[in-house]
Amino acid sequence: MTKHLLLLAGLIGLAGGSAHAQTERGTTLIGLSAGNLSYGRATDGFRQLSGTLTPTVGRFVADNLLVGVGVQLGHSRSESTYTGYYYEPWTSTSGYGTIGYSRRNWSAGLTPFARYYFLGRGRHRLFAEASVHAQHNWTLERYETEQGRLSNPQRFVSLGARAAVGYSYFISPRTALEVSAGYQRTYAPSGATGKLDGRIGINFLLPAGKR
Repeated sequence: MTKHLLLLAGLIGLAGGSAHAQTERGTTLIGLSAGNLSYGRATDGFRQLSGTLTPTVGRFVADNLLVGVGVQLGHSRSESTYTGYYYEPWTSTSGYGTIGYSRRNWSAGLTPFARYYFLGRGRHRLFAEASVHAQHNWTLERYETEQGRLSNPQRFVSLGARAAVGYSYFISPRTALEVSAGYQRTYAPSGATGKLDGRIGINFLLPAGKR
């Protein structure tokens, strides 16, 4: 019985040590996270859908300190239909009727980040993260009326920063699931915006010398 208890204690200690070893200097992290996930619709014809995927790669430059970069890919779309007055620039006429509006946005950019694991043991770790981003945006707006359609394509660059705290759960010594919540500030030609930002992801950790 004593031998069995000693063996169980040893296995628990090994699991805890393995998870801690994954955040040691020299370890490489490869991950994928999803954020900005939303969907909505209303009875007046409004529909909205958005999401962002961010593949990441990083390296622990010191114990518990990760530095890396992500490629942020995003897409959002919204549609609505309403009745009101409109002005048709292509015909120089105005009228009253049904107006259909749609907006599509695609974005791609780089997101350097730094992360520090500061609390936890075994399978459970907490971390704090800070990142900046620069991305190119492609936006297409369309207005449809009984007189025709007007398209308004736009291209612009946006900059921003994000601060967040998160939780990692090691389902194995080299694989961790994570969730994070933070605040993101974005600066674009149209102005600055801020929002709460939640993400979920999965990470694969490759110890130094085993890549």
